[in-house]
Amino acid sequence: MPVTLGGQGSPDIVKWKWSPPDHLDCTTCPKPMASPNLSTKYSVEVENSYGCKATDEVTVTVICDKGAVFLPTAFTPNRDGVNDRFYPKGRGIKEVASMRIYDRWGSRVFERTHFQMNSASA
Repeated sequence: MPVTLGGQGSPDIVKWKWSPPDHLDCTTCPKPMASPNLSTKYSVEVENSYGCKATDEVTVTVICDKGAVFLPTAFTPNRDGVNDRFYPKGRGIKEVASMRIYDRWGSRVFERTHFQMNSASA
């Protein structure tokens, strides 16, 4: 579930810089939405119109009390733009150690190791 980051600051703030940028919808706005898969400490640096800077931190804690992984049961990689990509989705898991896909005859057709959840990149 996304959470809004942000707080109170002086009205003369002209620059915002949130980091790390992972799972943020904006890194230069005052109240970005964060959707991290794992507990993450975000820091923000602000600058006012006089060039004065300040920093602060906030930790978003992800609580996962059940398995939160979804794997599609089928896909059709025929390049029609519908269900062409297959990848695991979920929360609370940083990395997939390995994944293998076999066809209906038991032949391995795909294998990948050490990759991020929710990433459709090949």
